[in-house]
Order: sequence, then C-alpha cells, then structure tokens
Amino acid sequence: MNPSRFLFLLILIAALLCSATPVPAAEPPRFSKEMKQLLSWMSGDFDNRNIAKRDTSVAVREAHIVRVWENLYSDAAWLYEEITDGKGNPISQRFFRLTDGINGTIEAVLYTMYDISAVAGEYKKKVPFEGYEPRTDLDELPDCNLFFQLKGESRFQGGSVEKNCIHGVKEDDEYVMYSYTVYENKVVIAERGYSDRHEPRWGPTDTEKGLELRRSDPEVAPKPGSAAAKSGSSAKRKK
Repeated sequence: MNPSRFLFLLILIAALLCSATPVPAAEPPRFSKEMKQLLSWMSGDFDNRNIAKRDTSVAVREAHIVRVWENLYSDAAWLYEEITDGKGNPISQRFFRLTDGINGTIEAVLYTMYDISAVAGEYKKKVPFEGYEPRTDLDELPDCNLFFQLKGESRFQGGSVEKNCIHGVKEDDEYVMYSYTVYENKVVIAERGYSDRHEPRWGPTDTEKGLELRRSDPEVAPKPGSAAAKSGSSAKRKK
C-alpha cells in the first residue's frame, strides 16, 4: 500500500475514534416527589404491640418493609414486605414494584417468589435479596395491582381495583381486595375476601380500619431520597 495512503487511513481512523460519542452511563430513576415520600413512609419496621396491650383480643403483628434492588436503574422502585406474628413467624410475604403514573398516582404491581417462605427474614440483612433479581426470581400476581394517591399532606390511600385477584383467597372466595393507608409513622393494611356476588366474606368491615401498625421507632424514620444499601441487579441467585 502507498505509504501516504496508509498514513491517511491511520489519521482517518484516529479522527473517527476521537469523534465517537461515548455511551452514557445508566442514570438512577427520577421519581416524583410523591413517590419518594411514599417510599420513605412505607419503609421500616412496624407493629401493633401498644394496641395489643390495651386490647387482649388483638393478636400481635409486625410488618417489615424494606427497599430492595435500588441500583436496578429503571422507572420502578422495589419494596419487600414481610408480616409476622409476635414470635417472628411469617404470615405473609410479597414484593411491590412501584412506578409513577399520571396525576400523582403511583401503581404497585405485586409479586411473589417460588418457595417464598425460604427467604423469610431476608429483610434483616444489610443488603436484602443480594444475589436475586426480579426478572428471573419473581412471579407477578395478576390483577392484584394497587394504586396509591396522596390525600392531603398526611397520608397515602391505596388499594386494588380489579375484582379478579385470587392471591390469598380462602375456601369458596371469588377474589380478594387489598387496602393500604400509609402515614409517616403508621400503616393500616386490610385484606378482604368476596364471594362471586361481591359480598364480603371475611376481613374487616367497611367501617373497620384493618391491621393498624405503628412505626417501631419513629426516630429512625427514613427520609425521602436517603441512600440505602445497594444490591447487584445482575447477580445470580446464590447456591
């Protein structure tokens, strides 16, 4: 090859390499103010021990709700919820995938996991569910989505709207409806089963709040946008 032509090709390649646009790094999701507030209020350890002390007919319950997969850069935030009895035995476990909707609405898609009882107590770890990822390890609960909205400045009201959720049905129930009311230092959770005629079969009545759980230590309430432990989204399940 002609030396001058070879030199020209080298210069051209160098120019192309210098002008190439670098691939931008993935950026953290930009959540709305309402989303950050809901994540802050909903995360933490809650219980009803004070209520159970005053009313011995009330069973002790605890709720442990933690952020997971915070460096999985997408338009969603993930929460894991584990409700236990007074001795720490799990009663229910589920995941929430929360995304911003329109007009301040926040949608939460519910998920479970195969043999979810095997991960009971995972919330206690510094980095919960490290070595797991939602894409391969979770199963969506169809028709069980929750929708949250900020009411005034003091609470988020959320719940399911579809009448097809069968997760948690008992005996001859047709479907289950979920309701959450989230305050800065309290969550109220209600689950209700209905017949095929849309008649309530179990759970709190319309005039009853549901399971009221107060933050165990209000002084350690997380703040919106606070950094928490990260876990690798590309990690494989540990053997």
